[in-house]
Amino acid sequence: MGASATYLFRCITTGQVTQRMVFIAQHLATYFKENLRVSKALSDWCIENLGTLEVSDQENEFEKKKSLQATLVKKENEYKELVMMKAKGLITEDDFLQVKEPVRLEIESIKGHLASLGHVDPARLERAHKAFNLAQGIDEVFTNGSIEEKKSVLSEIGSNLTLKDKKLSVSNAKMYEAIINGLLTAKTKNTRFEPESIVDTSSRNEVFVDVCPTLL
Repeated sequence: MGASATYLFRCITTGQVTQRMVFIAQHLATYFKENLRVSKALSDWCIENLGTLEVSDQENEFEKKKSLQATLVKKENEYKELVMMKAKGLITEDDFLQVKEPVRLEIESIKGHLASLGHVDPARLERAHKAFNLAQGIDEVFTNGSIEEKKSVLSEIGSNLTLKDKKLSVSNAKMYEAIINGLLTAKTKNTRFEPESIVDTSSRNEVFVDVCPTLL
């Protein structure tokens, strides 16, 4: 956690209100309003489509696993051929050792990748659900929220704040960075897309339909 975040936490914990604390809170309100705030309709839509994202992740993982398994079979056959060539005296010991090691390392690497597939964090969807709910009025927390609410949000988002020359830099936990980046990409794709103002998330809203693939 950056020095500014530590300072803000200390002020919140002690109940001490300083000019610097107010300055940081105001900048956080502006930052989150511009980068993370979404309307209730958009929040609800994102939550409803979290299942779609999970299915997409599973499909991508299946394709990745299939490709890795095919590569593994190919490399294992290469290794077997090398052993057979060595046994028949078709290659020297030095050549065998030189060629064998890279193939063996590739096989171990592929097995490692395969072992890592399928380990999905069961709490991921729950955290995403919470994140989209929080994004609805996050700027209001830093504008009008209580001390405890500010502290809770900073803890949840894991913000790392850096204050230099009266400019506040903010970096957040991976979940929130992903949402912020997704919204930024959508706004770049269609400048009329305003996440905090979306009311209609149906096919009637041409702007929303245009950025849907980006959000997913």
